[in-house]
Amino acid sequence: MYSLHGHYHTWSRGLYWEKAPKDEPQGWPYDSSCFIRADNGWAEGLCMIDRFIKNTYEVLSPLHEITAETIVTKHEYLTHDFRVEHIVFGEDVNVVVNKASGEFGRIFGYKDYVYNSKIAGEVILPPYGFVIESPTFIAFHALSWNGIKYEKPVLFTIRSLDGKPVRESRITKNKSFSWIWRVKNKN
Repeated sequence: MYSLHGHYHTWSRGLYWEKAPKDEPQGWPYDSSCFIRADNGWAEGLCMIDRFIKNTYEVLSPLHEITAETIVTKHEYLTHDFRVEHIVFGEDVNVVVNKASGEFGRIFGYKDYVYNSKIAGEVILPPYGFVIESPTFIAFHALSWNGIKYEKPVLFTIRSLDGKPVRESRITKNKSFSWIWRVKNKN
């Protein structure tokens, strides 16, 4: 077995897409498998590995583009148990990650974190949830964002393709692993 991203996702050698079982895992919203989810979204129909690669690419590629040559100007833990981190790149790229782990059904270790975002107000981050906010790129795995509450966590990205701030741009690319991807404009 080869490991992708530590111990969370593994697969065997060979043509994985030709051998993907029909009943392969679809991902659970409250653990590390959340990044293999498609939930009727743009990655539906892809095998588990392709969903993971596509979901992480849609978040990490734009984040890398805007932070690769930017210094970290702030790093802090937002909880006493070090489970929630806030990192600022430069002046305007904020990343908050909820590293809380656990099982949703038995509540062991399960803990949402409420983050008050300058862009979206109250953002509820489940375990493995995050929010990335910058003028030209926004991404989140959250239970709420910008006043919209979701039944289960959604992964969503919004990216300006013309270099203007997202709220001013007429050219944006939106991606989600859920049909529930409405974004409320406060303007």
